[in-house]
Amino acid sequence: MDFRVDIDTWFVFSILFISAMLLFIIGYIAIPYYIRRRQLNQIQFKYIRKVHQFEQLEKRNIAREVSNLGLRNLWMIWLKNLKELKS
Repeated sequence: MDFRVDIDTWFVFSILFISAMLLFIIGYIAIPYYIRRRQLNQIQFKYIRKVHQFEQLEKRNIAREVSNLGLRNLWMIWLKNLKELKS
């Protein structure tokens, strides 16, 4: 069997193999990193949106409470005036 390995061919194949392995290693590290980063951004956006919705709900509740207190005050003043008129 006359099997000869050319040094130049061996060098080229070894460089290609090492380059492919480096690409796989970088892909193994980089792809999960970018996926996780995107997930963290989505989680942060959901948290900010919830906080914003909670603040809006609080503002609506406060406005409703102020409105109800104002109506109750007007009702009490009206009843007081009505009693004064009857007296």
